[in-house]
Amino acid sequence: MAGQKGRRGWGWLRKSGKTTWHASYKGPDVLRHNAPRTFSAKMDAEEWLAKERRLIELGVRPEIPVALLV
Repeated sequence: MAGQKGRRGWGWLRKSGKTTWHASYKGPDVLRHNAPRTFSAKMDAEEWLAKERRLIELGVRPEIPVALLV
């Protein structure tokens, strides 16, 4: 949603400390997916989000839990 702190067009970025960035998004499986690591540059966190979005568009990610398919 526009106007929310940390919210982007797709996914969230959060600065922790002076030099650490966290990235996450809510996938089609309605679960929050966090980056496997933190990033030292905002641009790197944005790149991770962009790659994850592309994988979802290609149908590669995320793995949808079987419980949600039933």
